[in-house]
Amino acid sequence: MSADNFDTKPTIETVLERINALAEKMDAQSTSIKDDIAELKTQLNGEVGKLYDEIGKVHARLDTELGKLNERLDEYDTRFDRLESVTFKTRSEFIDMRADFKEWRKQLKDVLPPVA
Repeated sequence: MSADNFDTKPTIETVLERINALAEKMDAQSTSIKDDIAELKTQLNGEVGKLYDEIGKVHARLDTELGKLNERLDEYDTRFDRLESVTFKTRSEFIDMRADFKEWRKQLKDVLPPVA
């Protein structure tokens, strides 16, 4: 055996030990990262769940308010229909009154002497 073999053998073993130590360290870091990601995922799922709950509450409230708004709009439609009916009745009465005035005017012309 030569002297070169003795010098390189401990160096190869040292390199292999360092590679194994690095692999173990990387495995530990990988496990730590996986655990951290799992914890973050759990927290994120919790926050998303809370967000969905809040959105559900807002949606329910909007549905309630929209229902109230639709009721008020229906009420206003009814009021406008009644107002329109009164307007048509008033217009009809006005037209009847105008026709009556025309008839009275004609009757007055027949009864009164012409103005010179």
